[in-house]
Formats: sequence, structure tokens, C-alpha cells
Amino acid sequence: MADNPTLVHVYGNFNFDGIHEVEPVDPSQLVDDDMVILVMGLTGAGKSTFIHTVVAGHYESNNVQDSLIPDAATNAVALRILFRDAAKRNLVLVDTPGLDDAYGTSTYNAMGAVVEWLHSAGLKCSSTVPASDHYSWLRTKNSRTTKVSAMRRISGIIFLHRITDTRVSKSVLKRFQILCGDDMLSRVMLTTTMWPDKKDSSYNQRDEKDCELREEKLIEDYWTEMIASGSKVCRFIQTRKSAEEIVNQLTDVEQSLLPLRSLGLGHICNVEEIHAQDITDDDIVIVIMGQTGVGKSTIIQTLVGPQYTRNQTRLQLQQSSANEINALRVVFQDHHGLTNLILIDTPGYDNVYRTEYQVLETIVNWFRPETLKAVVRKRNAAEKISGIVYLHRITDIRLFCIPLTHSSLLIDLCGHDFANRIVFTTTMWPDENNPAYSDELKVEYEQRHQELMDSHWKEMADSGASVFRFDKTLLSAVEIIRPLVATKRQSHRSVVDGGGTGEEGAILQVNIEDPDWEAFVEKWKC
Repeated sequence: MADNPTLVHVYGNFNFDGIHEVEPVDPSQLVDDDMVILVMGLTGAGKSTFIHTVVAGHYESNNVQDSLIPDAATNAVALRILFRDAAKRNLVLVDTPGLDDAYGTSTYNAMGAVVEWLHSAGLKCSSTVPASDHYSWLRTKNSRTTKVSAMRRISGIIFLHRITDTRVSKSVLKRFQILCGDDMLSRVMLTTTMWPDKKDSSYNQRDEKDCELREEKLIEDYWTEMIASGSKVCRFIQTRKSAEEIVNQLTDVEQSLLPLRSLGLGHICNVEEIHAQDITDDDIVIVIMGQTGVGKSTIIQTLVGPQYTRNQTRLQLQQSSANEINALRVVFQDHHGLTNLILIDTPGYDNVYRTEYQVLETIVNWFRPETLKAVVRKRNAAEKISGIVYLHRITDIRLFCIPLTHSSLLIDLCGHDFANRIVFTTTMWPDENNPAYSDELKVEYEQRHQELMDSHWKEMADSGASVFRFDKTLLSAVEIIRPLVATKRQSHRSVVDGGGTGEEGAILQVNIEDPDWEAFVEKWKC
């Protein structure tokens, strides 16, 4: 039995008005709580201006200015931004060389400077670290950053493009796209700069219209593939607020990416409602159960993230989950082509109008053999699902019955080792920052949680079931489904291979004459 450890809360939007200090940072000085964002683009696109706008008056400090000028012309240089709110993670903005020949460099050398910076930080692939452990550093402040692969350690890229440019370098865009790969493209902000200032006396409305037409052409003719892979388009209008909004869009993307990475999954590219006949042999199927109002839809929403509100997903769940089975397939986009996740929201029960037995029976019938594909029927002779997350409100004073005692139905769903596929989870824990959450109430809830573990859930836990608590964060939701994902992979011998392809610790030498850009990228990108 494993109770949930204290989690490190690393997410949340930035407020640039709360900047406390700005300092140059060498790659070797990065720490786990740094959110690293690369600022890239052609020379003169406004990379230093963007960073200057973010840090405002702090930029005037000699040590900050000296670190950026003129080094950013040929090398990647970084600033760490610390906030007055000590609980907020640090933000690191990396100014990179221009992706052209203005300073006698080439796209190879410019991107190579970024690669060298990442490797200097120790952010390289290790063949000894499995994919499932790439993000273990999220769960503890003592984990070593070197376990994280280079591009996966980067939270995002802000790619700047002058809206005044009448030409676009397709070769630069192609190389940038290959450098990112499909996985990183979801963390790219395609940002146009140099928009006409309406407050400027020389402002001309026709100029702005021309810029809008160029933006449309960029989207339709040049950025289409990247946008289809998840990149977002935005405008930087040289205000601190617009810079803040651009960075915070990357924090939203990261929230839906990093914890799921720790399961060996990719980022979410689509969420779709499915039926039993749509299930494939590669799907990890997790059933969410519990009484009415216990938070089943909430944990699904937390796992799915921003995609929850798209394609009427939220409306579908709200309308149908009260009375019937509703299943969502979470599709991940990753160059490893990993397994998808199916989350099944079930009807709540109240032991008056609907009992737990009736809900379990409904789930079993939903998986009736005639509705499943042949390959899945064969696999599901012993198991139909990967596991059950059983939710219980910590605010409930009493438990009216011991849950999940109908072993015949559980065996039909999970196989004879069904206990290993059950995760008991307490919900409705108050926010630690809520003043109404008194010390007395904390003690009461902790005692109640311990009582569940020691009595009502003890027999099942002793047989292999897990016990966690859900605090409405993505990290806690991921920890809850982690044992079920692991059990499914172990049973099917489909452990993800996350090893590196090169020698650990090798530093790349960039050859600007190398005609094979893809081969160059594959030397260092995991």
C-alpha cells in the first residue's frame, strides 16, 4: 500500500509584476525548479527586446546587460528570473543566436550553439535512464537534472518573426521544424513582432492591414504543418503584458505535458468519445468509480487538461455520465508512438436508487464480448480493463459499506489479480491556503484517511491495492493512475524503451558543411 507523497507544485501562471530579481545563469547552474524557455528567430527579430520587456528595469543592471551583449550574437545566453512569491518556480529565458548569416554564422552554428548550451547544462540523454523516469525530478527536489533529456527539459520555444518581413526563409523553418520534432512543436509559440504602434505619430492603418495580411499568409503558407502539430500563433506588441501572456501559454501547455511524460506518454493531441467496440489492444483502460458527487469527472478533467473543453467533451460527460458509461480516449502524439489512455466515467451510486453492484454489473455489460474487436476479446479473456480508480470523499463522516467486495464481477473485469488493479483515492481535500482549513480539521481528515487505510480498505490493500489522495492537481492525478499504467505494461511486456542512442555525456561537434540536417539532429535529440 502506497500513500501519496508530498508533491512539488511547479505549475501556475507567471505575474511579471512580481519579479524580484534577475541574474545571468550558466547552464551548469540550472536547478530542477527552473522553467527553461528558448527565445529563437532570425537576427533582428526582437529576441533581446522580448527579454528586455519581460525583465524591465532589472535589465539595466550591468551584470545583466553585459551577459547578453554581445554574447547572444554567437552564443546562447540565459537569464534566471526569480519572483517575490517563493513558491513560484524560476523562469529562465535563453537568448539564442540569429538563425541566419548576419554574424558570419549559419543556421547549423546557431542551432548548434543551443545544443552546446543544453549539453553544458548536463541535459543530455542517458541510456541508463528509462523513459518512465525521465520526469521523476518533478516529484522530488533532490532528483538530478541530468536524468532529463535535452529537448524534454525545455519547457517551450518562443520563435520570433518580424511581421514587417516580406520574405520567409523556408530552409530556416524546415530546419527549425526538424530540430523541434513533432513532440516539441506543441511547445512552440510562433510569435510575430514589430507590429505598428497605434500610439506612434507615424502610425498608418494601411500598414497594419498589410501586416495582418502577412500574418494570414504565414499561417496558411508557412506555419501550417507546425500549427497542425500543436504550435500556437501569437503577437508580441512590445508590452510586458503581451510577453506575459505568451509565456503563460507555454505554462498551460507544460501542465498537460510533463506529468504524463513521467508515465512514458507523450503530450495530448486529441481527446475523443468512444464506445466499447472502439477499444484496441494498445489502449490502457482505466475505470473511474465512486458515489455520486465524489469527483469522477473532476479527476478526468484534470488528467485531460485543456482538451477537456474541446469537441464538446465536457458537455458529453456531464450529460451522460450520470446515467450511463462514458469513455474518452486520450490520444498522445509522440515520436515513440506510445499507448493511448482510455478513461471511463461511470454512473454514481447512492445505495438507494443505484447500488455499487449495479454499477459494476453495468460496466461488465458494457464490455460484453460481442461489442469488442476480436483481438481485444482474446486479450480480455483474463482482463477487460487495466484497473479501477475508486474515489471516496474525505469529507464523508462515515463509510456505509466496504467497497468493491463483489469479487466475481471484479475477476471478470480485471482478472484474478484484481487487487493489484485497484487504486483507492480520497478526494475533496481542502486547499492548504484556505483559512477555513483549520489545524483541527487537518488532523480530523488525516485521521479519517488513516482509518480508511487501516480498516475499510485494509484487506484489499494487503492484497496489492494502492491508496492515494487527489488534491485537484495534475501531478496527484498522474500518481493515482501510475500503478495501473505500470501493471498494464508489465503484464503485456511493453515497457517503453527510453534509452539514448549515443554515448552518454558525449559533446557534439557541429559541422556546418554537414548536408544531412536530420542526421545532425538525431545525434543529440532524444
